[in-house]
This record gives sequence, structure tokens and C-alpha cells, in this order.
Amino acid sequence: MHGYYDIYPTFQSCWLSNWKPIVQQFLSSYSRIMWEPENEPQSSYYGDPEGVSLAQLSSGYQAWINQARSIGDNHWIVVANGCISTCESSTNVAASMWPTVNDTAGHVFIDWHFYMYYPYWSTQGTGWNNATAELAATGYYNLLESGMQATGWPAINTEGGADYIGGCPPDVILGPCNPSSGTGLGTCDGYTLTTLHFVQKLITLYNSAKISWIGWPAGSWSTNVCNPPSGVSYGALQPASGLFPGGWATKLAPASPDFTISASASSGVNAGQSAPVTITVTGKNGFTGIVSLAASLASGLTCGSITPSSLTGSGTATVSCNTNTAGTFTLTVTGTSGSLTHSTTVILEFRDFAITATSPASVPPGSSAQSTITINPLNGFAGTILLTDNTPSGLTCGVVTPSSITASGVATLSCSSTAQKVYTVTITSTSGSLTHTAAASFTFGTPPDFIITASSPGVVDVGSSTTSTITVTLIHGFTGTITLTGTLPSGLSCGPITSTNISNNSTTVISCSSATASTYVLIMTGTSGSLTHSTTITFTFVDFGISASPLTLTLNSGISGNSTVTITPVNGFMGRVTLTATASSGLSAMLSTGTISGSGTATLAVSAASPGTYSVVITATSGVLTRMTVVTVDITAHILPVILVPGPQNATVGTSLQFTVSASDSSGTGGTVVLSATGLVANMAFDPTTGAFSFTPSSSQAGQVFVVNFTATDGNDPSWATTETVPIHVAATVSQPSPGGVCLTCLVPKEFSESVWLLVLGALIGVVSSVALHTIKAQAEFAGARRRLRSYQNMELFQRKGN
Repeated sequence: MHGYYDIYPTFQSCWLSNWKPIVQQFLSSYSRIMWEPENEPQSSYYGDPEGVSLAQLSSGYQAWINQARSIGDNHWIVVANGCISTCESSTNVAASMWPTVNDTAGHVFIDWHFYMYYPYWSTQGTGWNNATAELAATGYYNLLESGMQATGWPAINTEGGADYIGGCPPDVILGPCNPSSGTGLGTCDGYTLTTLHFVQKLITLYNSAKISWIGWPAGSWSTNVCNPPSGVSYGALQPASGLFPGGWATKLAPASPDFTISASASSGVNAGQSAPVTITVTGKNGFTGIVSLAASLASGLTCGSITPSSLTGSGTATVSCNTNTAGTFTLTVTGTSGSLTHSTTVILEFRDFAITATSPASVPPGSSAQSTITINPLNGFAGTILLTDNTPSGLTCGVVTPSSITASGVATLSCSSTAQKVYTVTITSTSGSLTHTAAASFTFGTPPDFIITASSPGVVDVGSSTTSTITVTLIHGFTGTITLTGTLPSGLSCGPITSTNISNNSTTVISCSSATASTYVLIMTGTSGSLTHSTTITFTFVDFGISASPLTLTLNSGISGNSTVTITPVNGFMGRVTLTATASSGLSAMLSTGTISGSGTATLAVSAASPGTYSVVITATSGVLTRMTVVTVDITAHILPVILVPGPQNATVGTSLQFTVSASDSSGTGGTVVLSATGLVANMAFDPTTGAFSFTPSSSQAGQVFVVNFTATDGNDPSWATTETVPIHVAATVSQPSPGGVCLTCLVPKEFSESVWLLVLGALIGVVSSVALHTIKAQAEFAGARRRLRSYQNMELFQRKGN
């Protein structure tokens, strides 16, 4: 029915009334009918006052479906998109306009009409051509796919084709074009190469996805006179013939073979019983495959095997499930046949009940006491429960009243006794296969009893033994014998209880120890007949640990080093720890403190004059506890730093002289080596960090000799230092000797330092004391040479170079 506005609430009742007799007339006439209640419903999306909203569209279609199903019709029903006629090219808008409906028969198709509208598509893509045709077909196909995902219903295309609907395409192949018609309707609508390609692409997409569809690839809406030839109309019923392929080309693709799966179970069974589940597989569209069945169980549910485990085409299978717990459980059954997989879920409800009974307060002998029995249903239990009691000898009880309860309720039991005693009555509740019991204690008078207590000893050291006193007190005339037993925790060792069988008010002792610092709880139980009482005893054992950091010290001889000794409490240790240090012969060792309470640190200072490997044993003692740690001390010989300087240098006025001095600790055990220099004049520069020296002499310094002393000092001990001297002679020019007389140092061989060279000259001529030292600088250099001669290294160098 091409009504456009029929679903609008104002017209809806008329629309439904019109359809009802039609459906009633044909519901039994044909086995294959697809009802299309409204062809291209008008939407309010673009402001049409009588167009329907998405909610109205859904509500209207739902009303039509409900009416059809209520009169017994189960045929397929086509539900169209709300944007099907008002936004033909706006697939992004149409994607949000799929109506939502429910159908008890499950026979609903969603629908969209596909035409390649020339006035719109000629401006899209790459223009009016096959590429744009494929773009349009793909967009419409994707819209249908998204609709299937959004609604859950299959899709069918009830209308669409090669009619270009308006304008004058350049590739018209049937019928003249009337450009004066804005829509093309009322003129000879025809077909184009582009729109036929559009239909071909759309059908290819449909087939690849196996979407059911009806297509109209060659239909014309025109019924008026067109040329050529005059008088020919193209209507929906006209067959194709000759040169005029009129009529509707119609195809209904068969649905693929498939199957559905469902499962059903009883509404509820008792816990512990089996709940049978029936699984039904229904083939459709000629399905004849083998469906394999598998079950997925909720936690707590137990099921047997599915019988049979597979079905061919259609059929039923069964599986039984049970649980001992009341509750609602989910069973999922999955059927698989090749690439086809479908699942169904069934809810299993297991029911039960709970029983409780109160123990009345004590009454005098000869009196009656009453217990209240309560039945509570679990998970909807509604059965009838029978109540009985099991009465011990010496107790007189009536019957449980009432003797049965349906679903839930309260019953009572009254009992009496002439003896001063405690009795236990068992109440049994039964409903079918379900049985539960509850116990009620009836006390008459004040029955004989006993009390058990125990002392918990104080904190003791690991390895020590400590005792607890257990006291048994008899009350209300108790005359029995009480047997004492203890339940030991792991890690606690205990001796035997001094007395395990007690028949009067008395005490007994248990002694325990542990090798591990911890807190232990010993449960002491006294038993006499049906009477049982317990008490707990807490034992706390403490300890401490000792550590040193570092454990190994590497020092130079004569240098002192430190290690930190730490006492760590274990399990709350608070004792006084005495520390002693025992060192190897030749090693001096001293602790900063000899005692530590609970926890703390002490500093161990060590030193030795001679190289070697030594050790210090630090012993910590507190009561019976003794802990030790060992510090190893490696003493290495103290070696002077090594300094490297260049030989005597010649400098030229106006030219920068540069060289680098370096030093190192060859032992690797000394402190940081520090460089320094003396004998520097104003225009000399020395960087002790990098060892870089620079000097640019002035003209007034020509002919002079400057002696610079470079010293490397051990950062740990300033008395350990090595000095080397570099004499620098200043010349006026590169080739011209400086004025002022004879220069004794200008002829120094490169193997000698200047100071050594002077001494050699003096020794050779035997008149060292009479050498003419022409400058104060030379005198200072000579004195420095004599001082350095005292060092072993310079004497050795002198001997080597003199030879």
C-alpha cells in the first residue's frame, strides 16, 4: 500500500482497519505471502507535519504486526526505513531511522528502496559514470547491512532499479528525456548505461552476502503517451517484448539452508534432583546438515552427556543436570554444522529449604521447655515439609506442632525432664528427596560442669623454655574426670602435660620452647563425656639479628676505616645486647659502644700498619642468645702518588708555552690525588683540575729561567706527596739567546731535569759550592734540587740517568 502518511497517528486506525479484512481474506490462501503494510512511509525528519517520527514509525508497524498475529496470520512482513522516501541519497541519516519491532512469528524483513537518482548522483563521486554507480551501490548495500545488525532482522529489497528518476542523463538508452520535468515522473522514464551498472553492482553485492531481495532492474513508472512509438505505455504488468523491454524484472533469491536451536526445562526441581532439558533443532530452507551439540555450564551445575550428541536436519535431544545447592543456573547449548553456529540458553531453577531450631533457656527439673522450629524456603521452594523429632532417653517430648509445613512457617516442640541435665533433640524435616536436620538443647536445672583457664607466659628468647599453668575448676557438683589435650601450632615444641586426667580442682603445667622467633597459640581442651571446653595459651619468642656494612674494607696501611654494625630486633625483641670485637693480630679494632638495647647501631673503626688481610669477629650477646658477624679488612701498602711532567722547557717571548701535568694513585687504595704548583709567576696559569699549564713570557722575562714545582698529594694523607720540577728558559726569539751572561741550564740534555744537570756539573768539576749562580731563580732551583735528592725516587732517577 503506497500511502506515505498512513502510519501517522491521525490516520493509523483507518490504515489498520483497511488492512485487517485483506489479511483475513488471504492468510490461508497462499503459503508464501510477504505483506508490505506501507510502501515508503513519509518521515518527519525534514519537517513534514504529517510525517512520522522514528518512535511513531516503530509503534505503527508494531500495531500492524500485533493485529496480523492476533488474527492468526504468520506470513512475512516488510518494515520499511523511516527515511525511505524523503532522504533517498542520505544514507548517514537513514542509518538512524530503522524502526524497532517484535514479532512472535519471527517473520520480519527490513526494507529500503534503491534508485540512482540522477540530480543527486551526477554531482557525487567522479560524476555520472560507472565509478559513481559502484559508489552509490556500495553505500546502499552498507546501509542495509547496518540495518540488519541494528535490528536483528534479515533484509529484503522490495523496490529499486535502473530508473534514473529525473533530469536528463547523457547516457539514456530508452525513451526521450523531458528536461522540463523536475522529477522525471510523468515523462518517459527510461534507463541509462550508468543506472544499469548500478543495478548490476547492487545485485552482485546482495548475492555475495546472500541477502534476500526483490529487484526492479528494468521497470518504468510511466503510463502516459511517449515517443517513439506513440501510444506505448510501460506499466508494472506489461511483459517485455521486441524493442521495448517494458515490465518489471523480478527475482526472489532463495534463503540459504540454516537451522534454529532452542531448549526448555521444567520450571523448578528440588536441589539434588535431576532437571531434564529438551533441546530442539529445527532445519529451515531445506537444511539437511548434521548439527553437533555441546553444552556450557554455569559454576555449581553438573550435567550429563547430551543424548544424542548430534542431530540431522531437525530433531530433539535431552540432557539432565543437577546441583546440591538451591539457586538459578544457566545452561547454554551450542549447535554447530560446518560454518553455521547457533546457541540457546535455558534457565534451570533448583529449590530447597532451610530449618533452624532454638535452644530454650534453662528451666528447673520437672518443668517444661519449648523450642521454636523455623522453615525458610530457598529459591521459590513451595513443597510440603514433614517434621519429626528424635528424643533421647530421660527426656519427655510432645509431637512437633504442626507436624507439616508448606513452603515456610514455624512449629514448636515442648519437652520436660525430672533430672538435672542437658538433653539434645534432633528435629528432622523431609520433603520428597530433601532432608535437613536441626538440633535443640533442653537444659533442666544447673547441670554439673567445669571451667578451664590457662596463663600465658611473658616474652622469652628463642631457645629458652617457658611454662604455662592450666587451672581446672569444677562447678555445680561436677564429679567426672576431665581429660586434657593440647593442639600444637607448627614451630612450637612442648613437653608433656604434668597431669592429663583431672577429677578435682587442680592445676597442671606445660613447658614449651621454639627455635624460631614468633608468637604461637596453643589450644588446650578439656573433655568429659559430652562436655568440652577450651582455652588458649600464647607463647611469644623473640630474637635479634646482627649485620655489618660493609662486610669488607680495603684500606691503605696506617689509614682508619669504619663499618656500621646493626642490631635488628625480631618479633619485638627489647633486650640489652652486649657487643665485643675480636680482631686478627696486627689489626686495631674498636667499637663506638659496647651495648645496644632492643635495636640500634655501633661503629667499628679499624686500621693496621702493615699490609695484609685481617678479620674482626663482632659478637652480640643477650641472655642465652649469641649472634656473630665477621668483617674482613684488606690492608695495602701506602704508595706515593705518581706524577708525570715534561722535561725542561724553552719558552719564547710573546709565544704561549703549554703542556699538561697528570697524576694517579697506582695502588688504587689511596684517596683522591690533588695537583698543585709552586714557583708560578703572574703570567703563568695552572688548572689543578685538568693539569693544564700555560705561560706567555713578556720581553722583560727574556733570558730568565723559571723553576715550577708540581706536586701530587694523596687526599687521605697530605704527608704523602710527590713533587716534580720543570725549569723553563725564556728566549728573546726562537734563534737568539737571551742577554745577561752564561746560561748553565740552556745546555741541559733532554734526559736530565735541570736540577739534576746542575748537580752533575758540580760533581764533575768538584766545586759545586762555588758554581756561579747568576740569578736568584737559579739559587732557588739548586736548593730545591738538593731537597728532592733526598727522596728515593729522585736518587734512583739520578743514578739511572747518571749512568
